[in-house]
Amino acid sequence: MKQRPQIGLFADDPHHPSPAGTYLAACAFYAVIYGRPEGLPPTVKELKAADTSVLQKQAFAAVQGDSVTKPAKAP
Repeated sequence: MKQRPQIGLFADDPHHPSPAGTYLAACAFYAVIYGRPEGLPPTVKELKAADTSVLQKQAFAAVQGDSVTKPAKAP
């Protein structure tokens, strides 16, 4: 959300994922199962190739526990 806020991971209500949010979740499952970031076909028509690449890499980083993707702690 920080890198590409225009992607929009939630539907109009704050409780359900948008197609991009669903794709991000699928990328996380893919990263867990296959142990690599890329490979899930970008099947969401509303997403640009650059956005799907960002989502794939961020899902993989989250699965790997990369500190860049973790929220900052409050002071």
